[in-house]
Amino acid sequence: MVIHSNGESFKMLNIYYPKLRNTNYYKHLLEQEQEVLSSVDKLGFVAKNAMEHFQNLNPSYDSNKLFYVYNGIGGIPKIKRTEQLAKLPAKYTFYCAGSITKRKGQELIIRAFNGLSEEEKLQFNITFLGDGAEKVKLENFVKVNKLDKHIFFKGFVNDVTSYLMQSNGFMLTSYDEGLPVAIIEALRLGLPIISTNVGGIPEMVEDKHNGFLIEPKEEEVFQTFKNLSQYNLDEMGENSQKMYEEKFTQNAMFRDYANIFLSLN
Repeated sequence: MVIHSNGESFKMLNIYYPKLRNTNYYKHLLEQEQEVLSSVDKLGFVAKNAMEHFQNLNPSYDSNKLFYVYNGIGGIPKIKRTEQLAKLPAKYTFYCAGSITKRKGQELIIRAFNGLSEEEKLQFNITFLGDGAEKVKLENFVKVNKLDKHIFFKGFVNDVTSYLMQSNGFMLTSYDEGLPVAIIEALRLGLPIISTNVGGIPEMVEDKHNGFLIEPKEEEVFQTFKNLSQYNLDEMGENSQKMYEEKFTQNAMFRDYANIFLSLN
C-alpha cells in the first residue's frame, strides 16, 4: 500500500471536514486504518519526509515495512526554447499549477505581488492554471487592486506542459503537500522553482540551487520577488532538469517499485 500524502492518512479529511474528528464515524475510520496498516506487507510513501512523519506519528509501527519511492513522469524530447523564451511577455514569466484552494496558497503569491512597486510589477507576468473554491475570490482581489495586467487565470487545462513551456519559472506556495507532480513537470522542463518547505518539496527544491525554498508566508514570497535579480535563474533551471533526470523519471519510479516487489520473495 502507498500513502500519497504527507504521512497522515486523513490529513485532507481533517482540513476540509474538521468537525468529523469528534464523531463515531471518524473513530470507525481510525479503526479501519489500523486494521489495514497491520495487514500490509509493505507501506510506501511518495517522499522520505512523509515516511519519517508517519514514523513520528506511529513510533510502534514496524519500520521494516516502510519504504518510499518518488513519483516519476515520462520524459519529453529536449526542445530548445530559445525562440519561445525570447517572446516571453515579461522578464519573470511564472506559472502556478494546481487547484485554487486555501491549502495551495495562491493568495500568498497575489498578496506578495501586490506589495511590489509599480516599476517592479512591470517585470512580472504570473498565470494560475486550475480551478477551485478560491478562484473567484482571488480574481476579484486582482481586479480590485488593478493587477490584471500582470496576473492571469486560465482555469483548468489538460496539458500543463504546453503552458509551462511558455514560462521561465514555476511557483507553488502550498501550506501542505505530499510530492506534487506539478513540480516534477516543471523540473522536467528545466524551470527554476519557488516553493514552500512542506511535505516532500524539500526533496525536490534545494534552496538557491534549483530555486527558492521558503516558508508559506506572504513576506517570504515578497522578499523572493524582490531579490530575484540577484540570482542566475538559467543556472537554477539547468539544475532542475538534472534533478528530474536523477530522481523523478518514470523509469526510476518503475525500477524502485520493482525492487520493492522483488524484496517480498
